[in-house]
Amino acid sequence: MMDNKIATQYSSKIMIASVVILAIIQACAGIHPFPGTFTSTDKVCDPDPRLGCFSHQSPFDRILVPLPQSSRKIGVLFWLYTRFCSYQSIHYSNPYSISPSNFKGNKDTKIIVHGYLDDSSTYWMNDMKDKLLQLDDFNVILVDWSGSQLLLAGSRADYLLSVANTRIVGAQIGELIKALPVSRERIHIIGHSLGAHIASYAANRADLVGRITGLDPAAPLFQDMVTDIRLDKTDALFVDVIHTDTNPFIGIDGFGTKNPSGHIDFWPNGGESQPGCLKPLQKQLETKKIPTKLEKRDLEETLELTRNVVCCDHNRAQQLFTESIDKSCSLIAYPCNNYQDFLHGKCMKCNGKCASMGYHAIDYSHIHFKQRLFILTDPEKPYCAYNYAINIAESVGESEDDWFPMAPKIIFLKIYGNLAISADIKLERSVQIKSSDKQFIITSKENLGEIKRIDVWQDNNPLGIKWFIHTINIVGNQGTKTYKFCFKNWNKTDKATADALDKTVKC
Repeated sequence: MMDNKIATQYSSKIMIASVVILAIIQACAGIHPFPGTFTSTDKVCDPDPRLGCFSHQSPFDRILVPLPQSSRKIGVLFWLYTRFCSYQSIHYSNPYSISPSNFKGNKDTKIIVHGYLDDSSTYWMNDMKDKLLQLDDFNVILVDWSGSQLLLAGSRADYLLSVANTRIVGAQIGELIKALPVSRERIHIIGHSLGAHIASYAANRADLVGRITGLDPAAPLFQDMVTDIRLDKTDALFVDVIHTDTNPFIGIDGFGTKNPSGHIDFWPNGGESQPGCLKPLQKQLETKKIPTKLEKRDLEETLELTRNVVCCDHNRAQQLFTESIDKSCSLIAYPCNNYQDFLHGKCMKCNGKCASMGYHAIDYSHIHFKQRLFILTDPEKPYCAYNYAINIAESVGESEDDWFPMAPKIIFLKIYGNLAISADIKLERSVQIKSSDKQFIITSKENLGEIKRIDVWQDNNPLGIKWFIHTINIVGNQGTKTYKFCFKNWNKTDKATADALDKTVKC
């Protein structure tokens, strides 16, 4: 029986964590105790005549969403970065800020837009900018709509008002695009969360852009809405989307939309949640003392930690895209009817229909994808991982254990390729899987190359539970080749080694 003191401390941890998580959900998802100022007027006209008027007429008649703040209050800033300058401020209203700048019309232009509560000084935007400039001589523009140091303005207003403000920000970016001396096809807008929908508005204001990348487009007040008010594949010549946070959390939908929104929609790790995101919170709850009296500093630290954890899934899209810019690892994703089929190894053969998630998705714009694309990533940086399918055929008549029929069975593998050797891989045969063939998807930090041999072993289980293995088939990265390994009823704890055979060979 659990000691009363330990039980009380554990309950306190859970209670405080729950309160903090609910507070962060309010901050992240927009359930704000002080909603935006509402008005009965039908429209508001911006002091900048280029932007025009904004109304509550359909389709912008969403309940509770007010009219946007003025462009003066939002204070959008455009920061230009090139390989030849650290930053320059430019603006569509001042042509003299553009013409003498280092902006080059013969270069591709990347426009990065943040979401709720962020600003252009945030780490992910600058990290992405740096990686892009390392890759090529681009014009990179960071858009800051955080309210220009004003409280409760721009992206730092309550969520409802920030949603309304996306219309103004999108219009301003659209005006900037029209003022830039560059072909619209060379414009690529990268938007996270609310920034993804801002990209949609900007593209429509500019009439055309070459590409939009949506990084987990925001769900609250956008999901299942008409495409006029959310990111959609008609907004650019090519639209690619990464979904990382669609899973409901404590009864509230994930921060990212479930709506497929692009020509290619990627769903890493199923798109609902991301591996590794709960580790910081678990560590904190296990190691941090819960004070009997909650001090302000303790609360602030816990709030910041929990905010990072709760928003971790949502923010993973930024990190995956940034990591993909460097071609050292290709995030190859596989089209499949659903995530469960993918996990069971049913979709690992590309047949020319796979695509690289992230920056290089544009290389696959000629392919018409009818299915969602899935990939498994690593729980820690670097997230990039190579995916392999493993099929285990059990020995007929010997795969069931009469003494412990409901017990799971575990084996370990190590895969040897001509380019790298895998880490130890643990595979567990669940009792729910009734077929004699067991399918798994495993990941490797490195490209193993041509697979030459594998080692297999089992723990010295005190219950004597064994997994009788007949053959193991491994489908290589992108499904280009199947490697077969014969074990002929192996069921020992000693390590066994088998060399790769042609898949046509009988064991």
